[in-house]
Amino acid sequence: MTAHRTATTSAFTLDDTPGAITVARDHAGQITLVDLRLGPHGSTTSGLADALGSALTLALRAGAPTDLLLTPSAATPTLPTPRPAVAPRLPALHAALTGAP
Repeated sequence: MTAHRTATTSAFTLDDTPGAITVARDHAGQITLVDLRLGPHGSTTSGLADALGSALTLALRAGAPTDLLLTPSAATPTLPTPRPAVAPRLPALHAALTGAP
């Protein structure tokens, strides 16, 4: 019998750079894959996003607690932006990863 899995993909924009995140869950609802795409293929941004998605996936598969990896923290530093009026859409990423509204 084949295991049932679901995946959700959400598009987002981070500082005018389009991206997408796919989160796959197993039959029990546990996250088994985080695929993060950002920027044009071959760019540094794309490579960093891919590495982050792979690191999250490996950590989750190794048994790291989801809430430890995917919960925003007040201690997380905020990156400066040249345009303060444009806020990164990180809450959308968090919602896609956690299933929160």
